Amino acid sequence: MADESISDRRRQAEGIFAEAQQAYASDRLAWAVEHAREALRVDGSYVQARHWLAERYVEVGATDRASRQYQIIVRADRDDQKAWTVLEAIDPEGAGRIRRLHEIPPDPFVRRRRAHSTVEFDAVEGIGGDQRIEEEAAPFRREEVSADFEALDEVVSPQEMSEIGGIFPERRADGSDAFETLDELGDEEPAATSEAVVWEFIEDWEYYQQWLTIEGVEAVATAIEEAWSTQVMQRVVAACKPVGDDHPQLVAAAAAAAQEFGADPPKLYWVAEEHLQPLIVQGRPTVLAVPQGICQVLNPTELAFVVGRCLGPILSGYLGPLQAVDVLLQRPISSIRQLHLNWRELLAEATADISPALEPQARRCQRAIGHAWQQRVELSADQAGLLACGDIEASCDAIARGTAASVEEAAERTADRLVAQHEGHNAAQLAAIPVDEAPAISAEYAVYRIQMLRWWASSDGYRAAVSQLNAQ
Repeated sequence: MADESISDRRRQAEGIFAEAQQAYASDRLAWAVEHAREALRVDGSYVQARHWLAERYVEVGATDRASRQYQIIVRADRDDQKAWTVLEAIDPEGAGRIRRLHEIPPDPFVRRRRAHSTVEFDAVEGIGGDQRIEEEAAPFRREEVSADFEALDEVVSPQEMSEIGGIFPERRADGSDAFETLDELGDEEPAATSEAVVWEFIEDWEYYQQWLTIEGVEAVATAIEEAWSTQVMQRVVAACKPVGDDHPQLVAAAAAAAQEFGADPPKLYWVAEEHLQPLIVQGRPTVLAVPQGICQVLNPTELAFVVGRCLGPILSGYLGPLQAVDVLLQRPISSIRQLHLNWRELLAEATADISPALEPQARRCQRAIGHAWQQRVELSADQAGLLACGDIEASCDAIARGTAASVEEAAERTADRLVAQHEGHNAAQLAAIPVDEAPAISAEYAVYRIQMLRWWASSDGYRAAVSQLNAQ
């Protein structure tokens, strides 16, 4: 069924692209460009149309837009030499950025076209230039999800497109086209992302934007951020106790982590719960509710890692949308994390009037997209944690301990032991956790996170991030 859907989209796109070529042959450039853009809205994988559109942009000097098209092409097919040649000529910096992206380890949200293409951990730790895995970007790993959402290289608005006749340039009385400015972005071309902070993977932005396009998500995220300054969050911390001088290691670790990023230390509250997952109550000001199990198990360096990874999404500016994942997906939460349950219930009440009632298929897509983005957030948050504490082994042990079901189990758990328990599982298997499983506490996903963080700690990207933070 999915193949038939793709074929239908390609046939529709080919028809529209043919009109683009006819318009171009008649010297109607604006009309031709808009047809080509519409063809890509219908089928973003239509490489011939994308090459053609990029050539038209180069032709009129719109090299920034041409660069965007060529970057999409080479990210999908690193062997497209024609695209590389033009991209390196018009945007050497963009070409270099994409080449660096091709050197990162396997993405956890990658669907292999060939079933025998697997990536063992050896490949993650030792990425080489000869590694050639045919892959396509895909945010989901569940068969129930529509193929319509498979291509995150082309992030498009979910709103219904207008009738074809209504989206093209208006014809003037003299028969000529009203030429549209070519440096204005179209729906098929997302605006360039702002520079990612030093601990983030650059691809995270596209997953984030895809999450924001889901109906109701942005409104819920805004309402959550507004709730930070109301009595809603005060009701949460009322069940906690402020952390004082009786826990100097935690206070010092939080201050050290914040100092690494040039941020204010978070307000810390103590909750009498026997687990190791802190709750980010709010972002302005930053409030963390810390379970008592943390100080029973984690050493000062591991504490700095945990606080640093909490600060990552806050300083990246997307805590509200991330908390919206928690509220909208409604994953099961263990009864030992009662404060988290209460917090989510309060925010669900505060956003009930604006949370959309989605049809089953739309609901499945909402959950899958939110889950995929949160999986990426966990990877980048781990990198923030490593920058905060500076110790890769302590960071990996903290990741492993955070997945334990009890304080006693956490005390015995280390990264090496957890990885050994999952020996023989490849990266794709470990990343394919169900939507109902929170990635921060999944043991399988923790193994993937550990391998990813160990890779990053040995990379030039990590050394550059450390240098940049030190310079600031």
